[in-house]
Amino acid sequence: MSLFPEEPLDSSVGYFPGQLNQTINNGRWTLIRKLGWGSRSSCWLAIDSGDPENIEAIKIYSVSASKDTCSANERDILQKMGDSGIRSNVPVKRDSFYEESKAGTHLCLVLRLLGPSFMSLLDDGTESGSYLPLHAAKQVIGELLGVLCSLQENNIIHGAVMPHNALLPSFNQAPDIRDFISENPSNFGENVADREGKLYHVVKSQPMNTYGLKRESPATDFASVHLYLSNYSHARIVSENVTLDTQSNFLPPEASLEGASIGTKADIWMLGCTIYALLTGRDLFENPPGTLSPGELDKVLAGIRPDLSATKAMSRDDVKETASIIKVCLKLDPADRPTAPRLLGYRWVQSGMICSCGWCASKP
Repeated sequence: MSLFPEEPLDSSVGYFPGQLNQTINNGRWTLIRKLGWGSRSSCWLAIDSGDPENIEAIKIYSVSASKDTCSANERDILQKMGDSGIRSNVPVKRDSFYEESKAGTHLCLVLRLLGPSFMSLLDDGTESGSYLPLHAAKQVIGELLGVLCSLQENNIIHGAVMPHNALLPSFNQAPDIRDFISENPSNFGENVADREGKLYHVVKSQPMNTYGLKRESPATDFASVHLYLSNYSHARIVSENVTLDTQSNFLPPEASLEGASIGTKADIWMLGCTIYALLTGRDLFENPPGTLSPGELDKVLAGIRPDLSATKAMSRDDVKETASIIKVCLKLDPADRPTAPRLLGYRWVQSGMICSCGWCASKP
């Protein structure tokens, strides 16, 4: 059993050893809650010592991640997005700095506070709970397409369009954040010792889940929540020699071909894989699509409709229409895939983009 319930603080990658009430950036920020962690970073809620009404999320990369190009790439892409006016349904970069710890040097991004992954709604331990109802999946895809429209307009490839990168919103105002923490106190953590007796301070994550959504919530509840497309570590500006480095079977075939032209249509392929994953609870491809022969690829695509039917969560007509839009996204030639604006106009997407008034959702 691992000594660490979350990021392994003894790892050579050098995770940030954070503690509540710790100050960083020369005392400007005080950590007041751990929000989450991943393979390359941890995320903390912090209050500005010079302005107590300014409470932000700070993504702190591991030492090794701070040295590679992905972390600086995310910082620079987010800056470009902000300069281009892309601020809706995306993380907003407020600032960046480097912080020293006993593990080494960490790149830190100060970001708008967001909630947990939308996929956190599915963790109920049942088979049916591993995938979304159709109306929820449609609304997720509609939200993501709205972001992809802005990115494509600015020649930005997201490069990691996957279910876990769709985040729920959180509070925007300091009083609301303080009230939430008052009712849901932050975990101060505990000291744990390894076999050699070395102590580590372990803090467990507590996302700011503020909406009370559940998998079975009605369509009107989902309609009232705007999602955010996160993780721009793998994003790229379209150019002649673009490569994608996401370690995922969501990547399009062209990402595996040396010298292939890669553009914003790569995100459309990944969106198709995302639709399938949201509605079945599993990945469409077991291996990178670029490693498959044409016959193997055709076999996978032929299985989409039966797989959707097997969930018994959709009508026959819904299965047919859903399988069709997934296959449109998964055209082998990127030129044959629709753009984000065009896909946003498809009836399948539009039928899920209801408002929260209740009347729209009840229309036949």
